[in-house]
Amino acid sequence: MPSGTPCACGAKKGGPCTLTSPINIGDEAKAAPEDLKEPFEFNGLEKMLCTEIRNDGEQILLRICPKQSPVIIGGGLSHSEYIIDRIDFHWCSAHTINNERFPLETHILMYCTEFSGIDEALEKEGAAALSILYEFSDVTSCGICKMLPFIPQISKCIDRPVPYCVVSLKDFLPQDKANFYRYTGSTTFPPFKEGVEWTVFKQKLPITRMDLGCFTNVCSRDGNLIVSNFRPVQPIPPGAEIYTVSDGKDCSCSK
Repeated sequence: MPSGTPCACGAKKGGPCTLTSPINIGDEAKAAPEDLKEPFEFNGLEKMLCTEIRNDGEQILLRICPKQSPVIIGGGLSHSEYIIDRIDFHWCSAHTINNERFPLETHILMYCTEFSGIDEALEKEGAAALSILYEFSDVTSCGICKMLPFIPQISKCIDRPVPYCVVSLKDFLPQDKANFYRYTGSTTFPPFKEGVEWTVFKQKLPITRMDLGCFTNVCSRDGNLIVSNFRPVQPIPPGAEIYTVSDGKDCSCSK
């Protein structure tokens, strides 16, 4: 096969095979090279953001005003600076770890500041996503607690956004941002654009079973309850590059 010819998994010979998200992250994850161990910097992590909350018939979305978005730097990502486009919520989780599925997963979709917006970034492989997994606990994380009063307002109203101006990115991120998995995959929504750099944090955030029930009371476009809204795990082709970044510290659930 000549160099540059696509192989069976869709990648060019000599390069990593293309992944489609989400995936199960298991024993194939290998120790990350040094450049992926660069620490994340979140400028504006605690500031309050103007946003809106919306039920699009498949999931709950928080849209972030780009002019107010925190700036994300480092983390071994391909571009120098990113801003957030949206935060979306999946119940149960889309990603699995060693075939374990979690009750909730949030995706923070962001794009490089070199591009005009998320659509251009997805076309030119300038997008990245942060994944935060949740596990059952006797408490619920601060970000979810602040969202809960707004969910009944959108549960049966498709594509009718409600102003929601109390978002702080800090409320939706784990304290430990140094331990994570990294791979290049795709969006988890159509048309499943490739070239998205995924960071799946190892530390889980907490949620109670009762609070998770608020999400399962959200309706789809046909009026039925959305019991779960994750895309099935996609196959991992041979040669795919999945890395684990670790500082050797404990990354258990944030209480």
